[in-house]
Amino acid sequence: MKPILDFRTVNSLWASVLVETLVRGGVRQVVVSPGSRSTPVVMALAAREDVEAIPVLDERSAGFFALGLARAKGRVVALLCTSGSAAANYWPAVVEAHESGGRLLVLTADRPPEMRACASGQTIDQQKIFGSYVRWYHELATPEATSERLRYGRQTMRQALRWAASGPVHVNVPFRDPLVPPAGAVGLDETWVGDEFFEEAGVEAGFTALVVAYGPEERALLETIEARPDAAITRTVAFRGVTYHLGEFRGERVLVFATGMSIANAAMTLQMALDYFPVRRVIYMGIAGGVNEAWTPGDVVVPARWYYHDESVYLNPDPARPGAFILPDYYENSLAQSRARRLEDEHAPTYERGFGFLHADEVLAVREGMARPERRAYFAATPGLMAAAERAVGRLRATGLEVVPGRATKLSVGGNGVTGSVFVDNREYREWLRATFQAEVTEMESAAIGQVAWVNGVDWLVIRAVSDLAGGQEGKNEENVYDYPVALGAAAVLFGVLEEVTAAAGARKDERLWRRRRRFWPIKHTKGH
Repeated sequence: MKPILDFRTVNSLWASVLVETLVRGGVRQVVVSPGSRSTPVVMALAAREDVEAIPVLDERSAGFFALGLARAKGRVVALLCTSGSAAANYWPAVVEAHESGGRLLVLTADRPPEMRACASGQTIDQQKIFGSYVRWYHELATPEATSERLRYGRQTMRQALRWAASGPVHVNVPFRDPLVPPAGAVGLDETWVGDEFFEEAGVEAGFTALVVAYGPEERALLETIEARPDAAITRTVAFRGVTYHLGEFRGERVLVFATGMSIANAAMTLQMALDYFPVRRVIYMGIAGGVNEAWTPGDVVVPARWYYHDESVYLNPDPARPGAFILPDYYENSLAQSRARRLEDEHAPTYERGFGFLHADEVLAVREGMARPERRAYFAATPGLMAAAERAVGRLRATGLEVVPGRATKLSVGGNGVTGSVFVDNREYREWLRATFQAEVTEMESAAIGQVAWVNGVDWLVIRAVSDLAGGQEGKNEENVYDYPVALGAAAVLFGVLEEVTAAAGARKDERLWRRRRRFWPIKHTKGH
């Protein structure tokens, strides 16, 4: 994520660093009460498309509007005003936020210290103006274009965001003139504030969302976290009927929640979480029916691609051709496109053979930057997370993982998984899934998770433990017997992946620190004898 910074003046750089930090911390709305002293921050907001600046002229109305927005969105909303009495008009909304836990981050622009208490216009004492009604207060130092001062500003805004997660916070932000960059401003050196400036302190980190579908899976995941000394749940919140558990694993922020079963619930609940929280990656885990005959309950599979198996058309039989069906024109065109795609993509399925009157099709999907929806056969998990899964599974194979007592657990990374709106418990349909999609497992959420992650540009991975044979068994399906114990196996693989992810992040941080130290303390070489 390349930072959006304005190097024209000290004020413009300072303000854009503050705004960049807020956006990376999950702020998506800033309610602005217009005024001159806050101009640098307003200009930094105007330069971006990933945060909404909402002007409200009356400060008292702006305060309550921001509070209502924070409640509706379930995340921190910033509130910005100019210097002077403007901040005093926020006081009723701040008190209400204090009493109700409203997530307000109040930014009050101010004159610099040398212009206070000397009869300067539009100047009052803004220090701790909200008293004990804010969770945290800080007055920023005046802007300077030095690495030390910019890092201080960045870290202070991170601290403000942490406090604002539980109630109102006040940051007083002084600016010296000029507030607007003069015409023809030469600009500052851009070489020492690049991408690494925000990455080095984890500003971009956000949450790793650890997601399941329903109760037994959530129980297995939360019990695994409780049993690990390097993981903890620190806070629980609820929005729109969904409970979110916030915590940490080896310095990585984690967000645990259940989407509910089915494609619709998975898509809706994950999108809601991405709207509420700054999520950088999604790892979904749970149970699935084994389609490949190699799998038995307890085995764990991490597919590379996920397909919708019931994105389909239901056809009438062709009376003139026994065993054939009457194909609509659009579906004939769809099959032609699929055949052409298979020439370029070995993972494209073969749709020629339907399951009776049910014939599979591809999904139409669209995301930002696309002129129109495009046909997609599958959604592919993030390669970096697949590589982490390979390493984790390699370690687990070496140490041994026994999910079902007395049975060696097979672990697999790669291949295909299929998702549908039905619980598959039919031998013939299972065979059709294997023949059509080369499926390893089948379940009811993962392709939707992949599609939502793809739309939002978020890294993702799905881990599935086999709980049943999707109709391949003799007699009654035993999914209810194995759901919780095999979910523990999926959780073990999940934390193996997380260990790889955090180890890689630590190595990158060490490399960045080494490069930065080498820049400021060059190594001096001496000649040998």
